[in-house]
Amino acid sequence: MATAAGLRPALRLGLLLLLTCCAYAEEQSSDVLVREARAVGQFRGLYEFLQQRDSTVFCKYLRRAQVEDVLASLPSLTIIAPNDLAFAALPPSVIKMLETDSRFLRKFVLHHIVGDSVNSRSLRGDLEITTAGGDNILVKVYDNGRTVSLGGANILLGDASYENVIIHIVDRVLYPIADSLLSQTIQAKFGYFYRLLQSSGFASVLNSDLYTVFIPTQDAINNLPTETSQKILSDSELLKRVISHHIVPGLQFSAALKDGATLTPLDGEVLRITTQAGQLFIDGVPFVSRDDGATNGVIHIVNRLLVPQSVIEDCGCVPSHGGGDSLLTGGKITFPGTTIVGQQLPGVVQHVVVPGRVTQTTHIVSPPKTIVLGPGALQPLLPGQAPQ
Repeated sequence: MATAAGLRPALRLGLLLLLTCCAYAEEQSSDVLVREARAVGQFRGLYEFLQQRDSTVFCKYLRRAQVEDVLASLPSLTIIAPNDLAFAALPPSVIKMLETDSRFLRKFVLHHIVGDSVNSRSLRGDLEITTAGGDNILVKVYDNGRTVSLGGANILLGDASYENVIIHIVDRVLYPIADSLLSQTIQAKFGYFYRLLQSSGFASVLNSDLYTVFIPTQDAINNLPTETSQKILSDSELLKRVISHHIVPGLQFSAALKDGATLTPLDGEVLRITTQAGQLFIDGVPFVSRDDGATNGVIHIVNRLLVPQSVIEDCGCVPSHGGGDSLLTGGKITFPGTTIVGQQLPGVVQHVVVPGRVTQTTHIVSPPKTIVLGPGALQPLLPGQAPQ
């Protein structure tokens, strides 16, 4: 059995080792703090530069993410900085993650940093650039170079430079491109629409080439009148015409969708883009969300099924209301003839409604008639219901 006297040398040695380790750890910790302080000081001017260009919120998250070590290690540096309005448009759930999840915050910030000099002159043609986080940003150029989209975001101020850093101020935050094909992305996120793609034979089409897909919300599908659903689902040809009306060849990020632009989907019937008070519409149907990316395309969510005019005329199908607000925000709806402004319009009538503007009422049998309605003059209608 060891005596107390025999333990003393071992205790002394252990205490000496402990003190040595503590001193080393303290020295290492001090070195880390010094390096971090130097890094923060090195980029203080950059932070002030961003704040002066309406990117205060991004600057806050950039500092909070503590990525100065990454910034200092990159030979060249490009920052894609969303403006403050871009953060104001984020869902509360994303803001909460930025505020509380340090790993998510770091990944988010690094997705806006590129370890290379990427100026406007180099943004020519369609390409992908790799971020400091390891994900890719899809670059799309429209209008002969007049419009450039970075991951679906529009460049508001390009080629701002601070020392050796290139800065692009954009109108949206960037998300990593899904590492899957369009069909796989739709299957994972929008199973209800993927089943329609399968039934119509277009699921496999989205495995090749580049496409833009407009997907109605699940409520829009659920709100389809029973008769319309039955007609479309029971007729394979009608279903193909309707689903192909939602698929446009090529990449069409929202940055390129200007008022009056037209798109030609696979069915050949033109879709028209309009804007009102900053809101995007396609054939009068509001966008719900934009620019959900995949490796070979982009997805926009809209609040109503897009039914081609030829299908409406052939089967008398009534588009869904997408939650009941399509008439109030502008759009098209078809219902049996009814009395409007004291005149009976028999047969099937299509009413094109834009708040505060002339509403054109097209009668399929007799000559067209035009009426004028103010904002909110029509309330959401049930299928077959006449306006009051």
